[in-house]
Amino acid sequence: QNFGAIITQTNITEQKRNEQIKFEAKLKLEKTEKALNEAQKLAHVGSWLFDIASLKSEWSGEMFRIWNFDPKEGAPEFDPIVERVHKDYVDLFYGSLSNAVKQGAPFDIEYRICIPDHGEKVVRTICQPVMDEKGEVVSLTGSTQDVTEQKLFEESQVEHQRLKAIGEMSSSIAHDFNNSLQE
Repeated sequence: QNFGAIITQTNITEQKRNEQIKFEAKLKLEKTEKALNEAQKLAHVGSWLFDIASLKSEWSGEMFRIWNFDPKEGAPEFDPIVERVHKDYVDLFYGSLSNAVKQGAPFDIEYRICIPDHGEKVVRTICQPVMDEKGEVVSLTGSTQDVTEQKLFEESQVEHQRLKAIGEMSSSIAHDFNNSLQE
């Protein structure tokens, strides 16, 4: 009785090399993403993307921190975002977004947001519409920065300068008054 055997060999060197390249690329991507998240956290700048066709958004971790939404629930719908925009800035916010979607107009705006149980923040949003080959807006991309501390610092500097000017003026008046008494 003769038993035949068929032996096949497959060279998996190329497959293993591709798997190693994918693994290294994944590690590099994770490292880059971690560095980006840390940089955004330090600068208080979040990034976002809004797809017009699906009406879905993607937010960075810092966006969730700035707006105080839970990242486990995913990027919020439009209405909950608008509800957090201070009433004095809703028209500016909505108008800027509307112009970006309808006309492809980029914007750079500052406005206040109200965070439940955390008070108000001042934020700056920069938006750039992304167009398709026909010139139609397909998505919006941008960043939002929490500039609350910067605004408070600027206000304190203005107050400091005002008090300094009042002090200098008072000193000058007192000096002039003393001179007039000595005459």
